[in-house]
Amino acid sequence: MTQQRFHVLDTYRYLAALGVVAYHLETSLQPFLGHPTAIFEKMHLFVDFFFVLSGFVLMHNYGARMHGFADMRRFMRKRLARVYPLHALLTLVFMAMSVLILVLRLKIDRSTTFDLASAPANLLLVHAWGLTGQNGLNYPSWSISAEVFVYLMFPLFLLALVRLGPWATLALAVGFALLMGAWRDFEGMRSWTQATHDFGNLRAVPSFMAGMALHVLLGGRDRFKVSWWLAHGAAAGLVLLMLAKAPSLLIVALIPGVIFLIAAAELHQPASLLAGPIARKLGEASYGTYLLHALALVFMVAAFKRMTTVSVPDIALGSAIVIALATGLAMLSFRYFENPLRIMLGRDPAKQERKVPSLQAAKFP
Repeated sequence: MTQQRFHVLDTYRYLAALGVVAYHLETSLQPFLGHPTAIFEKMHLFVDFFFVLSGFVLMHNYGARMHGFADMRRFMRKRLARVYPLHALLTLVFMAMSVLILVLRLKIDRSTTFDLASAPANLLLVHAWGLTGQNGLNYPSWSISAEVFVYLMFPLFLLALVRLGPWATLALAVGFALLMGAWRDFEGMRSWTQATHDFGNLRAVPSFMAGMALHVLLGGRDRFKVSWWLAHGAAAGLVLLMLAKAPSLLIVALIPGVIFLIAAAELHQPASLLAGPIARKLGEASYGTYLLHALALVFMVAAFKRMTTVSVPDIALGSAIVIALATGLAMLSFRYFENPLRIMLGRDPAKQERKVPSLQAAKFP
């Protein structure tokens, strides 16, 4: 498979981020509604879309370049350079807000969002590893902690994929999910499709492995033709299943197939509108939108609390503002903060040293 960039999948990553935003908006704004709603209740499963897509993309970019510890170290440096700076910045922002709440003795409803006890685990990106009792601080970042876990496991998954092949690896992923579900049931824990701080890192494992296996299957199907109608239709069908509140396991099981169809269409069909310049900018902003929306939502909820009455149009407008603000800030963050730091921190020191001539070798006039 060529080392092309899957721009449409990047755009779908942004759309998936909006699905998670919709879920958090509905959850956070429930107190202001006349009656409870659960329209977007299943949209949290778009996090599993992220995990499958991550496995697919990392297999595409690094699967043929992982040959030893040096490659693993380079891989982790590049991945942390991409995900850690914005996460660390937002964690520090939430920590500062937590200190202000304590100093000013403000009364808040979601105290766990501003619990400083969560700070060490958040900063170390281990707060989805079953080490804490809550998400805490910037709560969407639990999935970034889960991502870091599967990054560390990537060489092991790659070895299994090489030894077993893609179909057996998919079977292994399914087996792991079933085993994890049985264990959580035995321990009286909630379903693994709802796991976050309570071993959300293990929730990421089967989806990530499935994404890796899908890339191998797609690479072996160069003549596998998929129309954009089928690919986009499958994605729309997935959203409809979420809105219809289909079983979570069914939705998660279908996510790899949807990603496979989109990738296959992008590999063999003419460019889609979702690969245009504006769509690419949104794709670049997907990570930032996902992490920043919780901060924007905190201020929107605070604004609503100061209003005597909150109508449905107010909530709709507030939701639109949160999405626009998170997306706009994410675009700025990617251009001026995330991408520059990714380039700077992700550089290979060995290569940089080889590029700089020594003083002894330099010829001066």
